[in-house]
Amino acid sequence: MKISKLILFVLAIGCFSSSAFADSNWNDTDGILTSRAGMTGYYLSNAGAASHLTSVTGAGSYDCNPCSGSDKVSYTTGMTSGLNPSLINVLVPHDPTSLGNGTLTITMPGVGTGPNGTVFSGSFSNITWTYIGTCVAGVCAKGQYNQWEVQGTISGTYYLPGGGTQHQMGFNVQLSTQKYFGIDPFASGTGSITGGPGGLTLGAVPESGTLILFGTGLVGIALFAKRRHASSL
Repeated sequence: MKISKLILFVLAIGCFSSSAFADSNWNDTDGILTSRAGMTGYYLSNAGAASHLTSVTGAGSYDCNPCSGSDKVSYTTGMTSGLNPSLINVLVPHDPTSLGNGTLTITMPGVGTGPNGTVFSGSFSNITWTYIGTCVAGVCAKGQYNQWEVQGTISGTYYLPGGGTQHQMGFNVQLSTQKYFGIDPFASGTGSITGGPGGLTLGAVPESGTLILFGTGLVGIALFAKRRHASSL
């Protein structure tokens, strides 16, 4: 009976720890996404007019729904591999263009514990820029629209609600433009369009050393229980 209770206690610790490492979801919208020409290609940025956070869940005291109008997500991708306008003006559904690594920052002034209210600051990698509109080869019939989507992964520093920092690695970002009825805003390679709904996933991932120590601790508890049981026989 004593061993059974201890096993249940250990399982409870395992469940609690798993929930402590749950993901948090950050949703945003609007802002102005602009395609710009660099020295060797095009890149995308909403840094001049960042997206607004609309809701946050699973992030403790950062949670909000709706969020403050000053809570924002800003990002800049890396460049394409050339200055051909078609590299950024993707018009074939699900035929993504790869972009170089960029940066992504979440700020919540007066709430975020990082510099100037920063909640997350890191790099944005494995970025793809994909056409998800319904127009065909740049020709939009009535009711059809242009729309694009940015996807990638992020790694960087997460400023914990209670203070301190945590390294985040390999979590997902998905951002989209608004549906654009009319002339293609990126026909010449450069142009601007209002951002649409987007989502970021951040997770509290323990370092591998923490996992090893945690596992060793459970083994130690199990061995202790076994010895106690053997001595009571």
